[in-house]
Amino acid sequence: MGEIIQNQRKDWKTSIFHDGGSRFVEPTNPKSGELVQIRIQYLKYAPISKIFLSLFRDGEELNFEMHPDPSFCSQMSSFFPNLEFKKVEMHSQGKELQYRFRILTEKEHFFYSTLGISRTTPPEKHCFRLIFDAPIPKWIYNSVFYQIFPDRFYNGNPNLDVKNGEIQRGKEKSVKCDWEEIPGEYGENYTSLHFYGGDLEGIRKKIPYLQELGINALYLNPIFKASTNHKYNTENYYQIDPHLGTNEEFASLVQDLHKKGIRIILDAVINHTGDTHPWFNRTGKKEKSGAYHSQTDPHYEFYHFYSDDPESYDAWKNFKLLPRLNFTSDSLKNKIYRDEDSILQFWMRPPYNIDGWRFDCANMIGKYEKIDLSSTIWQDIHYNLKNINEDSLLLGETFYDGSELISPEKLDAITNYTAFYSPLVRWLSHQDGFQAFSNGMFRNFSFSYPFSLHDMISQMQLFRGLIPFQYQLIQLNLLDGHDVPRMYSVLKKDEEMMKMAVCMLFTYPGIPLIYYGDEIGMEGINDPANRRPMVWDESKWHKSLREFYIRMIKLRKDIVEFQTGSFFIFKLLPKYEKLEIITYARLSKNRCYLVILQKSSSKDSDSKQNNVEIEIPLWQLGYESGKIIGVIEKGKEGENLSKNYSSGIFRIENSKIFPYFIGEVI
Repeated sequence: MGEIIQNQRKDWKTSIFHDGGSRFVEPTNPKSGELVQIRIQYLKYAPISKIFLSLFRDGEELNFEMHPDPSFCSQMSSFFPNLEFKKVEMHSQGKELQYRFRILTEKEHFFYSTLGISRTTPPEKHCFRLIFDAPIPKWIYNSVFYQIFPDRFYNGNPNLDVKNGEIQRGKEKSVKCDWEEIPGEYGENYTSLHFYGGDLEGIRKKIPYLQELGINALYLNPIFKASTNHKYNTENYYQIDPHLGTNEEFASLVQDLHKKGIRIILDAVINHTGDTHPWFNRTGKKEKSGAYHSQTDPHYEFYHFYSDDPESYDAWKNFKLLPRLNFTSDSLKNKIYRDEDSILQFWMRPPYNIDGWRFDCANMIGKYEKIDLSSTIWQDIHYNLKNINEDSLLLGETFYDGSELISPEKLDAITNYTAFYSPLVRWLSHQDGFQAFSNGMFRNFSFSYPFSLHDMISQMQLFRGLIPFQYQLIQLNLLDGHDVPRMYSVLKKDEEMMKMAVCMLFTYPGIPLIYYGDEIGMEGINDPANRRPMVWDESKWHKSLREFYIRMIKLRKDIVEFQTGSFFIFKLLPKYEKLEIITYARLSKNRCYLVILQKSSSKDSDSKQNNVEIEIPLWQLGYESGKIIGVIEKGKEGENLSKNYSSGIFRIENSKIFPYFIGEVI
């Protein structure tokens, strides 16, 4: 025991912890004027003399000494006998609390921020933040989203199918594909005018399938009238594309989903329109009206033109199919989101009553060369839409740092590419890539470079810490989607590696999103292969993977710690670094779930050190002795196997946890 205490004293800094979870902040979502308690935890053996909360208010730093919390310590002692807690109380003032900690020992002065503990002063942007009156949708924490690309999900009404040659664009003509046909590469033999026949009726007929999985929220790719299969080139924002259904059928679908407890959000494509939209009318379908044909047209101000040449318009990534909208125009803002019958309000009101929007290209909206109206636009959108339904979800698509988009006055969440998807994929596969202009056109550059477990954890922590904990919990995490390769293909169809990734998706802070067909092992690297039709022949399903998804969905919905619990990463000994094991906990006041994930392909597992005994330092969370009750283990279905731990260490051979283990710490 003495040796354990000595080790803990030496490594005491690994036990210092605070985030916005219920153990450390009460209440976790405070109202203005409420009394707020803020706590920090550390080991009893730590040589700490004083801790101060450094509050930033009106541009100035105010330091408040924190004091022991004997009442709370007494409550927690039966669970965490080796932990101490200090707290400070203050009334909520203004819009938020922005703070970090100063920790003093007899010889040293440390800062503790979202970056962890350091001697160097962290930038204020890495302070902890607590938002007052945060307008977070009440239903979001328990949600599991399922993304559907409508043309590829299920054909419920063949009478709506696009006919061969029905749609024509230049030399390209529409093609009706067989459902079993795998999309080819873009070129002469495959274009965005190849259709498979999925529709709204198909989604309605498959509601029982979604319920069987445990899905309670849907995100649909664009469904408004457009000539392409992806429908990001909107022609009419007020009309459901006739090959998908009617407005009335959509209203009925939403009603059916809501009756089954399933929310629905739609894709808002307001960074650009299609070039055939009447506002632009490049092809002249509406005679000679539209911005393309006349500078005196009332919609000319809706777009950006570099010169008097009508072909000089700004387009998304220079794709002329998608002319970008100009949000300096008040008239455009009125039509998009301000007026009662504006596009975004129209679908949130009866009879449609959608539950929110996923904004395509959110990082670009309102930005054009020297113009940047993005902040005021998002505030304006938030005000207008939350006034209709304060419980609606406003989600922005971005592949970059979206922290400036996330705010109680702007968006609720983003697609969490930079803070979750990208670092996870790079760690698991060492694959990376980007788009770049080369030889006068956009090209995809892919490569394989090292990316360590430490790299992944660092990137996740860096970006996660840029937003308040309340909002970390509702960012949309994903393993793949219609713009990126399917994870199962990236992992070369390695079942155990895929399940390990799924474990992280459902246990990491944020809301999980499943791209249609991932649960049955669908494949596809690049668009359009990653958008192939959903497989409904059950004999072709990866059934054990689907069963695992169902288990993980139920686990996340049943265990509140995986929805709103604090997130603590254990610091393992350096000798385990080559084993590439990440161990973290999700915890509430008196419950803790342990997650252990190991990156190792089942195809080369024999070459790994699979009989090494791993020591998980539970003492970093104040545990002394007890047991671990297995919840999810490789190859085991709810056996609740008990594994003991003592002296603050959980010892287990990594062969018994590879590649995933989830258990409750008792």
